Amino acid sequence: MVAVGTLRSSVFKALISTLLIGKSPRVMSRSSVKESSFAIPELLQDPLVKGNFLKLSTALITGINYDFVSHLVPVTLLSQQSGSYDFKIKLEVGEANILGNGREKVIRDDGSEHIHYNFRVLIRMCKLVEGKAKIDCFPSNMSVRVNGVFYMRNDSEPAGPIDITTHMKLSPHVENVVIVDQPNPLGLFVVAIILVKARNCSSLVKHLIQNRTRPANVTKEKIQAYHEGLHGCDVAVTSTEFSLTCPLSRKRFVVPAQGENCNHLGCFDLHVYLKLNAHTRRWLCPVCNTKVLPTQLIVEGYWMEVLGQLEPHTNVVYLDSKGSWSPKKSDPIVGRAEEVTVPSIELE
Repeated sequence: MVAVGTLRSSVFKALISTLLIGKSPRVMSRSSVKESSFAIPELLQDPLVKGNFLKLSTALITGINYDFVSHLVPVTLLSQQSGSYDFKIKLEVGEANILGNGREKVIRDDGSEHIHYNFRVLIRMCKLVEGKAKIDCFPSNMSVRVNGVFYMRNDSEPAGPIDITTHMKLSPHVENVVIVDQPNPLGLFVVAIILVKARNCSSLVKHLIQNRTRPANVTKEKIQAYHEGLHGCDVAVTSTEFSLTCPLSRKRFVVPAQGENCNHLGCFDLHVYLKLNAHTRRWLCPVCNTKVLPTQLIVEGYWMEVLGQLEPHTNVVYLDSKGSWSPKKSDPIVGRAEEVTVPSIELE
């Protein structure tokens, strides 16, 4: 039997989510939840939670890889004590239809078949630590069961939402049961389960260009710092060559990109990188071999400007110590990377 205080906490939590999100709460059964799993009135007194709940709600529905459609479970605060959370979800007719009709069969390069979902169901969480919210951060050793299918999250996995789409029952008449177990939370966590539309390659590239383009002056300073590092050489260096060829396609890049934490000047073509990794799932920078997930990609504004001013067959430029560039005249003709259209990128 669930204590009255637990039920009140559950209702209070749902009401808070409704007020802050502006959407009616879905029925969330807590019949299997331990009483200690709810301490919502106390948690809401936490200044970080109370003052930033709406901001957290927005952060949990925002993603580079997708567009938000609806909440299946509104943003919910979890207790700092160990426990299990039992979410029971019934899809609306429209939600079930877009999930079911959005499926398509994809033939991979090796000839194998794969069912691709254009719409996804994701579990997203964030951890509140010292005044900051770590998005897609999960409790250590957290496990999830979706309609009886067990999923154990590996702490070594890269940050990202948990995709439970393939385990969902796509019918408005059938209840989906999602059980989240946090044996050792070690902190304050917020969770939401959302329905999203995955972006395909073209829309993702467009989004990155609009929202994740590094200012040209930042790269210019990077070039200047690179030349300053060469001052210790025995031979004076006034300029260096820079290739505009993508290391993946061996053609001139169309949209130059790199990882936001990459320290090198070299770039790769964004279209080609997304196309290859949509299948291989490696997500490694071809220049420095470090992990670069879609959420860590950034478009190089400096090189976008350079490409816009160059002749089509110029693939090498000179960079001087001031961060300026000039084309290399006697440059062999190299092909230009073609834009590609591929299925939606698999979410990490």
